[in-house]
Amino acid sequence: STLFPYTTLFRSTLTGLDPHRPYFTILGMYDFPIWNWSVFPRNVAVFSAAGWGDLAIPLLSGHRPFHNPPKDLHLSFMGSLSGPSDLNGLRTRMFESLNSIAYFGKGSNWKQIMGRSIFSLCPRGLGRTSLRLVEALSLGSIPVYLWDDREWLPYQDELDWTEFSISLPIDRVHELPAILGSLSADRIAAMQQKIEQLYPRYFTLDATCRLIHARAERLSTLSDVLALTSHREV
Repeated sequence: STLFPYTTLFRSTLTGLDPHRPYFTILGMYDFPIWNWSVFPRNVAVFSAAGWGDLAIPLLSGHRPFHNPPKDLHLSFMGSLSGPSDLNGLRTRMFESLNSIAYFGKGSNWKQIMGRSIFSLCPRGLGRTSLRLVEALSLGSIPVYLWDDREWLPYQDELDWTEFSISLPIDRVHELPAILGSLSADRIAAMQQKIEQLYPRYFTLDATCRLIHARAERLSTLSDVLALTSHREV
């Protein structure tokens, strides 16, 4: 479960850990990510959905079965373009670069619009990742993930995300129209087929729990955990 670093319980829990044993914890918060997650001792592997940790896991919002409605929109974004989610003006830059080729809107019909979209813009928000990544995948829409300081995609040691998504740093967002224009109908169909194949195996709640358990079992020794946390950001 998520541990909150601002509580006495959090501090006392970490102090009480055996430094010679391996541990792991899961950080699943998005609206309130643990900015100073690196206070965890190096013998604690941090699995994180929001974007601050040792290992990326999917950021989920409830249980979303796969559903692939007919697509009649090319590219869309449903959500806020300002406020706390517009970290470092990333969403503003996205809109300025893409408003001529994408549908932008907000409101309760976000799911319908996303389901109709061949491609869905998934900019990072308060966390390094986006809830829209898994939402788009659940609707058979190819996610276009836009990020700034660090790309945060789960299962990169197992999955080739280029097979079913597009990931770009925001500094290259101006390249997106040309990238989308270069994709043939066959290539788009292959990406959509890959999403349908991978979604139940990697991006449902059950699959995520199973894969966390499998990865945790591979961190069975202290040296296993230290090998992972040795790359931790300072």
